[in-house]
Amino acid sequence: MTDYRLSLGTRDAILVVTLEGEVDFTNVSAIEARILDASSNDLIAIAVDLSKTSYLDSAGVRLLFDLARHTDACRQRLGIVVPDDAPLRRLVTVTNLALVAAVSATEADCLKDLRDDVAGFANG
Repeated sequence: MTDYRLSLGTRDAILVVTLEGEVDFTNVSAIEARILDASSNDLIAIAVDLSKTSYLDSAGVRLLFDLARHTDACRQRLGIVVPDDAPLRRLVTVTNLALVAAVSATEADCLKDLRDDVAGFANG
């Protein structure tokens, strides 16, 4: 099994998922299960921080698209954190993840963007 570390926390009704190491077909099911177990209808969004993720294969990309469908079905938002200079930034761009999730360079920006997006949705 590939080495990875998953941290979960909640900030302002946003589930913050921090992934470190490698995400691939050997661990993606366990990662997805932990994220879905931690999610609830009380959340407004899920933010996935990939700042410390060194590798993401197609199963990891599929996980992000699956999370986007999950959050959409729950009337929540999905945010993805990938620094501008991170190796995964190109992967996020090529796979068009920005079409289904808010992509930000920092966790702080991601949380702000998600809160603003939800507030704008509620007011509009």
